[in-house]
Amino acid sequence: MLATIKNCYIIILLSFFLGSFNFANCQQRKTKSITEIAFDYSLIGFGGNVRIDSTVILFDTLGNEINKNTSVEIGNVKWLISETVLASNENFKHTRNLFSDSSFHDVFHYNYKDSTIEYTLLNRDTIFKTAKYYKGKKLRRTVTERFPKGYYWADYEDEIILKNNIFKKQILETTSKTVDTNFIKKITFNKISKTKKTYLYNSFEKEWYLSEKLRFRKYEVHKFYHDYFKKYFGTKTRFKYNKYGDLISETTRSLPYRTLEKKVIRIYEYYN
Repeated sequence: MLATIKNCYIIILLSFFLGSFNFANCQQRKTKSITEIAFDYSLIGFGGNVRIDSTVILFDTLGNEINKNTSVEIGNVKWLISETVLASNENFKHTRNLFSDSSFHDVFHYNYKDSTIEYTLLNRDTIFKTAKYYKGKKLRRTVTERFPKGYYWADYEDEIILKNNIFKKQILETTSKTVDTNFIKKITFNKISKTKKTYLYNSFEKEWYLSEKLRFRKYEVHKFYHDYFKKYFGTKTRFKYNKYGDLISETTRSLPYRTLEKKVIRIYEYYN
């Protein structure tokens, strides 16, 4: 009996080390090039042909892209140069972030008994306000407001955590981009199956419907309601990976008819 248990432990340990060895080998694979071929079938139903686009991306031995898009102007990209704390105590912190384009952000962070409030100012003009509310040490609600320059209202996002345990996380999210328009979402994360579901409210049918479902490294579904046809439409995309964890294909079909919309194939070449 003891010998059997001992053998089982040995097998488990060997499996673990072999799995770790294989994972390490996978991580050491360096990509030399990626050839991406995209087939677009969306125009076939309208008398068109299949559209085929191909792209080749080359990498050096350090993993950097060789043939980057030269149309991107480096001057349009800004990065953080320095972060300086100007004032700080137990309940308050003032930080100034300096960026490469000479702009700076002033961040004011306030701590309260069961909440925190953070203001971000761009060149002394408020652009973000983030308030977080806690129950004990657990975050329960986050309210973010963005103030576009020249507008008298703010973009608004209110995220309430309804449930959060080792199996599932549920969120009620309200967003507003104009004065009188609100969008409400119910979002659930299944931590075991690594699945995210997003529900929207259909005011025409007076019901909640699944508008987005994402299964990590498996598939994603996107749906919307067409008020003229009184029907739900959308797409479902499935993903496939090779043994090194690289995405090799994705296939998109329309819903509810499941006609082929698009297929993308990626061919990888690796350094020896």
